[in-house]
Amino acid sequence: MLVKTLLIALVSFIGFLECGVGNSMIQRPIVMGPLVGLVLGDVNAGLAVGATLELAFMGNVTIGAALPPEITAGGILGTALAIVSGNGTEAALCTGTAHCNGGSADQEHLLSDRPQLVFA
Repeated sequence: MLVKTLLIALVSFIGFLECGVGNSMIQRPIVMGPLVGLVLGDVNAGLAVGATLELAFMGNVTIGAALPPEITAGGILGTALAIVSGNGTEAALCTGTAHCNGGSADQEHLLSDRPQLVFA
């Protein structure tokens, strides 16, 4: 398990390199998820979790002085937790988005002021 942990740390380092070498979009969950899955021995689960987290983070745009959510750490931690625990994409979505929003797993307060869409 120590070797897998060190390999995930290496994947994380590669993901965080975009801060220094330019934005290559390698830090996105759709890329990091399969890499973490490869390290943990389940590439299919890594791809499924990475795609789910990518859908959740797709609308995050940094405009002006707004700080973007930390999708690299959220994607890596969410994918690793989902694969190791065996709970699937639900656990990754809860962990990844909670990490990116400052540690709060309760998302309802973020949606309360948005208008509700009603399809008839």
